Amino acid sequence: MEFIKSFLKTIIELPLLIYIPLIIGLITYGKFIWSKRVVTLGAALLILFSVPLVPKFISKPLFTLVPLATKKSDVDLIIVPTAGVVLNPMGEWQPSFMSMHRVIEGVKTRDRFKRPLLVIGGTPIAGEATEADTIIKYMNLENLGILINKNVKNSYETAQAVQQMSINGKPVKSVMVVTSKEHILRMSLTLQSAGLKVVALPVATSRGWEDYKFPRDYYPNLRGLQLANYALKEYVGIIWYLLSGQIKFQALFQEQAQ
Repeated sequence: MEFIKSFLKTIIELPLLIYIPLIIGLITYGKFIWSKRVVTLGAALLILFSVPLVPKFISKPLFTLVPLATKKSDVDLIIVPTAGVVLNPMGEWQPSFMSMHRVIEGVKTRDRFKRPLLVIGGTPIAGEATEADTIIKYMNLENLGILINKNVKNSYETAQAVQQMSINGKPVKSVMVVTSKEHILRMSLTLQSAGLKVVALPVATSRGWEDYKFPRDYYPNLRGLQLANYALKEYVGIIWYLLSGQIKFQALFQEQAQ
């Protein structure tokens, strides 16, 4: 079991999870009887998942299995987990496109629901700027009264930090999470496992994510591989969180906030 946990935790961090079967097949090619079949399977999967229609379809459960926010949603706190920072040519840290997209939606949501907004994200690199600080400064949001937490590094730590928060002296019991569509399910289940009620506001990974109007949705391209990698990493992440106890199995059947 420990080996399985370690393996899953490792491959979650791989930049292109979809390439794994093909890589394994090429490395073992000629050494085993099954290696040719693995190469064929890997290549077929690569082509299949590079058609955006396919990853869009397999991603559906990642955001349709979570109760979505409505106009009547009443929560204690709105949460925006950050999505990384990048080093620009000037040697300065700036938020990733998805981090900015999430925060923009978070600010709009705060204004609409009149609830406190928490931008939460630390840094995986010791001594470097935190994601929460970076995005607030980069987008000139310092004077909007946005709460920040810069001490967490993943979804589990985010849930634990929120579970310990209080707003106006009252403990936070229900939240609205604003994050990318693929990340909604894992983040929501992790928050539920910390004893919180959750509704979600998914943020599209890119324009045109939901519809199938574009010709590019029907033929292999790099965008398809990117979408497939997002989805596969989240599915592996959910399995890893379940096995490691960071998501409790009962959270899969827990009643949600409305």
